[in-house]
Amino acid sequence: MSNAGNGVATLTLPFKRNEYKMQKLLYVPNNALSAHLLQGILQQEGIPCQISGEYLQGGVGELPPIGIVRLTVDEADLPRAEAVIRGWEAGEYALDDSDSENS
Repeated sequence: MSNAGNGVATLTLPFKRNEYKMQKLLYVPNNALSAHLLQGILQQEGIPCQISGEYLQGGVGELPPIGIVRLTVDEADLPRAEAVIRGWEAGEYALDDSDSENS
């Protein structure tokens, strides 16, 4: 905080206003496990992803059981992230039998 000499304190933020990136809803998985799996796939593809609402699952009964956990990405990454989600839904990231035999 600084005082401009007029008795009014001003707060200087550590970032510029235009550096904030708008987050867009990408996907609503069924649970936190699926959210973390998708987050890992997106990160492997070079797409940062945030999970929100995962701790709200403890409130099921008071909250609806689905639609709580959400994945968001930067607006600029949304088209690429949507393509990854479509691939995941189509099974492109599934392990085949040869993958499990080599583990």
